[in-house]
Amino acid sequence: MMDMDALLAFARLFSQEGANLISLMSTAALPFEKLLSFVAAARLVIDDHVILLVNGPDLSLEQAIELREAGADAAYHAVRLGEGYLTDLDPRRRVQTIENIQAAGLALMSGVEPLWRNAPEDELLDAIERQIGLRPVWTGCCSLTIAENCSIHGLKPASRSRARQVGAIIRLAAGSRIPVGGVGGVAWVDAGTDPRMRGRSSHHESLRRDMRETRRDLEKDGWLVAGQDESWAYCLRGVKPSAW
Repeated sequence: MMDMDALLAFARLFSQEGANLISLMSTAALPFEKLLSFVAAARLVIDDHVILLVNGPDLSLEQAIELREAGADAAYHAVRLGEGYLTDLDPRRRVQTIENIQAAGLALMSGVEPLWRNAPEDELLDAIERQIGLRPVWTGCCSLTIAENCSIHGLKPASRSRARQVGAIIRLAAGSRIPVGGVGGVAWVDAGTDPRMRGRSSHHESLRRDMRETRRDLEKDGWLVAGQDESWAYCLRGVKPSAW
Protein backbone atom coordinates (compact mmCIF):
# COMPACT_ATOMS: atom_id res chain seq x y z
CA MET A 1 0.00 0.00 0.00
CA MET A 2 1.24 3.49 -0.84
CA ASP A 3 2.12 5.48 2.27
CA MET A 4 0.73 8.93 3.00
CA ASP A 5 3.93 10.81 2.17
CA ALA A 6 4.19 9.21 -1.28
CA LEU A 7 0.52 9.84 -2.03
CA LEU A 8 0.77 13.51 -1.11
CA ALA A 9 3.94 13.95 -3.15
CA PHE A 10 2.23 12.53 -6.24
CA ALA A 11 -0.90 14.62 -5.62
CA ARG A 12 1.18 17.84 -5.38
CA LEU A 13 3.09 16.95 -8.54
CA PHE A 14 -0.05 16.31 -10.61
CA SER A 15 -1.67 19.50 -9.31
CA GLN A 16 1.44 21.56 -10.11
CA GLU A 17 1.63 20.10 -13.62
CA GLY A 18 -1.92 21.16 -14.48
CA ALA A 19 -4.05 18.05 -13.95
CA ASN A 20 -7.71 19.00 -13.75
CA LEU A 21 -8.61 15.74 -11.97
CA ILE A 22 -6.73 13.46 -9.58
CA SER A 23 -8.02 9.94 -8.95
CA LEU A 24 -7.26 8.08 -5.72
CA MET A 25 -7.63 4.43 -6.70
CA SER A 26 -7.79 1.64 -4.13
CA THR A 27 -8.99 -1.93 -3.79
CA ALA A 28 -11.81 -3.04 -1.53
CA ALA A 29 -9.18 -4.31 0.92
CA LEU A 30 -8.24 -0.76 1.96
CA PRO A 31 -10.00 0.13 5.23
CA PHE A 32 -12.52 2.92 4.72
CA GLU A 33 -11.02 5.09 7.46
CA LYS A 34 -7.66 4.93 5.67
CA LEU A 35 -9.29 5.96 2.39
CA LEU A 36 -11.01 8.82 4.19
CA SER A 37 -7.71 10.04 5.63
CA PHE A 38 -6.09 9.93 2.16
CA VAL A 39 -8.91 12.03 0.70
CA ALA A 40 -8.75 14.64 3.46
CA ALA A 41 -4.96 14.95 3.24
CA ALA A 42 -4.87 15.11 -0.57
CA ARG A 43 -7.50 17.84 -0.63
CA LEU A 44 -5.23 20.06 1.47
CA VAL A 45 -2.25 19.90 -0.91
CA ILE A 46 -3.89 20.26 -4.35
CA ASP A 47 -5.33 23.37 -5.98
CA ASP A 48 -8.94 24.17 -5.16
CA HIS A 49 -10.06 23.76 -8.76
CA VAL A 50 -8.61 20.24 -9.13
CA ILE A 51 -11.33 17.59 -8.99
CA LEU A 52 -10.60 14.87 -6.43
CA LEU A 53 -12.00 11.50 -7.51
CA VAL A 54 -12.28 8.35 -5.40
CA ASN A 55 -12.18 4.94 -7.08
CA GLY A 56 -12.64 2.26 -4.46
CA PRO A 57 -14.98 -0.13 -2.68
CA ASP A 58 -18.74 -0.30 -2.40
CA LEU A 59 -20.05 2.50 -0.19
CA SER A 60 -22.98 3.09 2.11
CA LEU A 61 -24.75 6.44 1.84
CA GLU A 62 -23.12 7.53 5.08
CA GLN A 63 -19.65 6.66 3.77
CA ALA A 64 -20.26 8.50 0.51
CA ILE A 65 -21.29 11.60 2.47
CA GLU A 66 -18.16 11.31 4.65
CA LEU A 67 -15.98 11.21 1.54
CA ARG A 68 -17.67 14.30 0.14
CA GLU A 69 -17.26 16.16 3.43
CA ALA A 70 -13.58 15.13 3.55
CA GLY A 71 -12.99 16.80 0.19
CA ALA A 72 -13.91 14.34 -2.56
CA ASP A 73 -15.77 15.81 -5.54
CA ALA A 74 -16.53 12.65 -7.50
CA ALA A 75 -16.43 8.86 -7.37
CA TYR A 76 -15.94 6.17 -9.99
CA HIS A 77 -18.11 3.06 -9.76
CA ALA A 78 -19.50 0.59 -12.26
CA VAL A 79 -21.54 -2.59 -12.58
CA ARG A 80 -18.94 -4.69 -14.34
CA LEU A 81 -19.54 -7.06 -17.21
CA GLY A 82 -19.80 -10.59 -15.84
CA GLU A 83 -20.61 -9.36 -12.33
CA GLY A 84 -22.48 -12.04 -10.42
CA TYR A 85 -21.55 -15.02 -12.60
CA LEU A 86 -17.84 -14.57 -13.33
CA THR A 87 -17.37 -13.12 -9.84
CA ASP A 88 -19.09 -13.75 -6.52
CA LEU A 89 -19.89 -10.04 -6.16
CA ASP A 90 -23.56 -9.09 -6.14
CA PRO A 91 -24.29 -6.54 -8.90
CA ARG A 92 -27.06 -5.12 -6.70
CA ARG A 93 -24.37 -3.84 -4.32
CA ARG A 94 -22.78 -1.98 -7.22
CA VAL A 95 -26.11 -0.43 -8.17
CA GLN A 96 -26.76 0.60 -4.56
CA THR A 97 -23.31 2.19 -4.29
CA ILE A 98 -23.91 4.18 -7.48
CA GLU A 99 -27.20 5.41 -6.05
CA ASN A 100 -25.45 6.31 -2.78
CA ILE A 101 -22.73 8.24 -4.62
CA GLN A 102 -25.26 10.36 -6.45
CA ALA A 103 -27.49 10.82 -3.40
CA ALA A 104 -24.48 12.06 -1.40
CA GLY A 105 -23.86 14.83 -3.92
CA LEU A 106 -20.73 13.33 -5.46
CA ALA A 107 -20.40 13.49 -9.24
CA LEU A 108 -20.52 10.00 -10.77
CA MET A 109 -17.94 8.71 -13.20
CA SER A 110 -18.53 5.25 -14.58
CA GLY A 111 -17.64 2.97 -17.46
CA VAL A 112 -18.22 -0.21 -19.45
CA GLU A 113 -15.66 -2.72 -18.17
CA PRO A 114 -13.91 -5.12 -18.24
CA LEU A 115 -14.13 -5.83 -21.96
CA TRP A 116 -12.90 -9.29 -22.94
CA ARG A 117 -12.77 -11.15 -26.23
CA ASN A 118 -16.21 -12.32 -27.33
CA ALA A 119 -18.00 -10.68 -24.41
CA PRO A 120 -21.76 -11.28 -24.84
CA GLU A 121 -23.11 -8.53 -27.07
CA ASP A 122 -26.48 -8.36 -25.31
CA GLU A 123 -24.74 -7.79 -21.97
CA LEU A 124 -22.47 -5.22 -23.58
CA LEU A 125 -25.40 -3.31 -25.04
CA ASP A 126 -27.21 -3.40 -21.69
CA ALA A 127 -24.10 -1.95 -20.03
CA ILE A 128 -23.85 0.87 -22.57
CA GLU A 129 -27.54 1.71 -22.16
CA ARG A 130 -27.17 1.67 -18.37
CA GLN A 131 -24.20 4.07 -18.62
CA ILE A 132 -26.15 6.65 -20.56
CA GLY A 133 -29.12 6.33 -18.20
CA LEU A 134 -26.90 7.10 -15.20
CA ARG A 135 -25.98 10.46 -16.76
CA PRO A 136 -22.38 10.36 -15.50
CA VAL A 137 -20.02 13.30 -15.91
CA TRP A 138 -17.51 10.96 -17.58
CA THR A 139 -17.71 7.48 -19.06
CA GLY A 140 -15.73 5.16 -21.29
CA CYS A 141 -14.68 1.55 -21.70
CA CYS A 142 -11.74 -0.45 -20.44
CA SER A 143 -10.41 -3.85 -21.53
CA LEU A 144 -9.92 -6.71 -19.11
CA THR A 145 -6.61 -6.49 -17.27
CA ILE A 146 -4.90 -9.72 -16.25
CA ALA A 147 -2.45 -9.32 -13.39
CA GLU A 148 0.66 -11.49 -13.36
CA ASN A 149 0.01 -15.13 -12.37
CA CYS A 150 -3.76 -14.56 -12.33
CA SER A 151 -6.53 -15.90 -14.56
CA ILE A 152 -10.24 -15.14 -14.79
CA HIS A 153 -11.91 -18.23 -16.25
CA GLY A 154 -9.36 -18.20 -19.08
CA LEU A 155 -10.71 -14.94 -20.50
CA LYS A 156 -8.49 -12.83 -22.73
CA PRO A 157 -8.49 -9.01 -22.98
CA ALA A 158 -10.32 -7.50 -25.94
CA SER A 159 -8.18 -6.17 -28.77
CA ARG A 160 -7.43 -2.46 -28.99
CA SER A 161 -9.56 -2.18 -32.11
CA ARG A 162 -12.52 -3.78 -30.31
CA ALA A 163 -12.10 -1.45 -27.32
CA ARG A 164 -12.01 1.55 -29.66
CA GLN A 165 -15.10 0.29 -31.45
CA VAL A 166 -17.01 0.02 -28.17
CA GLY A 167 -15.74 3.46 -27.17
CA ALA A 168 -17.03 4.87 -30.44
CA ILE A 169 -20.44 3.28 -29.84
CA ILE A 170 -20.55 4.87 -26.38
CA ARG A 171 -19.63 8.22 -27.93
CA LEU A 172 -22.49 7.96 -30.45
CA ALA A 173 -24.93 6.95 -27.69
CA ALA A 174 -23.76 9.64 -25.24
CA GLY A 175 -23.56 12.50 -27.72
CA SER A 176 -21.10 15.32 -27.13
CA ARG A 177 -22.33 16.14 -23.61
CA ILE A 178 -20.39 13.41 -21.76
CA PRO A 179 -16.59 13.10 -22.08
CA VAL A 180 -15.70 9.56 -23.18
CA GLY A 181 -12.34 8.00 -22.42
CA GLY A 182 -10.59 5.94 -25.06
CA VAL A 183 -11.77 7.95 -28.07
CA GLY A 184 -9.96 11.21 -27.41
CA GLY A 185 -10.29 14.10 -25.01
CA VAL A 186 -9.45 12.16 -21.84
CA ALA A 187 -5.93 11.05 -20.87
CA TRP A 188 -4.42 9.54 -17.72
CA VAL A 189 -0.93 9.55 -16.24
CA ASP A 190 -0.43 6.91 -13.53
CA ALA A 191 1.76 6.84 -10.43
CA GLY A 192 2.18 4.00 -7.99
CA THR A 193 1.35 0.31 -8.28
CA ASP A 194 -0.26 -0.57 -11.61
CA PRO A 195 -1.03 -4.20 -12.64
CA ARG A 196 -1.35 -3.04 -16.24
CA MET A 197 2.43 -2.46 -16.37
CA ARG A 198 2.14 0.28 -18.96
CA GLY A 199 5.71 1.42 -18.51
CA ARG A 200 4.85 4.41 -16.34
CA SER A 201 7.51 5.35 -13.85
CA SER A 202 6.98 6.59 -10.31
CA HIS A 203 10.06 8.79 -10.70
CA HIS A 204 8.86 12.36 -10.35
CA GLU A 205 10.72 13.77 -13.35
CA SER A 206 9.32 11.00 -15.55
CA LEU A 207 5.81 11.80 -14.35
CA ARG A 208 6.31 15.51 -15.04
CA ARG A 209 7.50 14.66 -18.54
CA ASP A 210 4.50 12.37 -19.09
CA MET A 211 2.14 15.14 -17.97
CA ARG A 212 3.65 17.67 -20.36
CA GLU A 213 3.75 15.25 -23.29
CA THR A 214 0.15 14.21 -22.66
CA ARG A 215 -0.98 17.84 -22.65
CA ARG A 216 0.91 18.53 -25.90
CA ASP A 217 -0.58 15.44 -27.55
CA LEU A 218 -4.13 16.47 -26.62
CA GLU A 219 -3.60 20.04 -27.82
CA LYS A 220 -2.03 18.78 -31.06
CA ASP A 221 -5.18 16.72 -31.66
CA GLY A 222 -7.28 19.86 -31.31
CA TRP A 223 -8.56 19.45 -27.75
CA LEU A 224 -8.99 22.42 -25.42
CA VAL A 225 -7.17 21.04 -22.39
CA ALA A 226 -8.73 21.67 -18.98
CA GLY A 227 -6.53 22.35 -15.98
CA GLN A 228 -5.60 25.99 -15.56
CA ASP A 229 -9.09 26.95 -16.76
CA GLU A 230 -11.14 26.39 -13.63
CA SER A 231 -14.59 26.68 -15.20
CA TRP A 232 -15.11 22.95 -15.76
CA ALA A 233 -14.20 22.09 -12.17
CA TYR A 234 -16.47 24.76 -10.73
CA CYS A 235 -19.25 23.65 -13.05
CA LEU A 236 -18.82 20.08 -11.83
CA ARG A 237 -18.98 21.14 -8.20
CA GLY A 238 -21.89 23.51 -8.67
CA VAL A 239 -24.29 21.19 -10.49
CA LYS A 240 -25.90 18.15 -8.90
CA PRO A 241 -25.09 14.92 -10.78
CA SER A 242 -28.79 14.35 -11.53
CA ALA A 243 -28.79 17.54 -13.60
CA TRP A 244 -26.15 16.28 -16.03
